Order: sequence, then structure tokens, then C-alpha cells
Amino acid sequence: EWLRSGYNTCQVTAVWQVDQSVVE
Repeated sequence: EWLRSGYNTCQVTAVWQVDQSVVE
């Protein structure tokens, strides 16, 4: 839901990218 809110998008993106790295 916080992602939908659009607040702290930078941090959210960073976390998502880190998650992707872990998945790969």
C-alpha cells in the first residue's frame, strides 16, 4: 500500500532493486 501512496518512492525503488538482485 505504501508503494501506492507514492511516498518514499526512492527508498521503495532501492529496496525493490535489492530484492531483484537477490532473486537473480
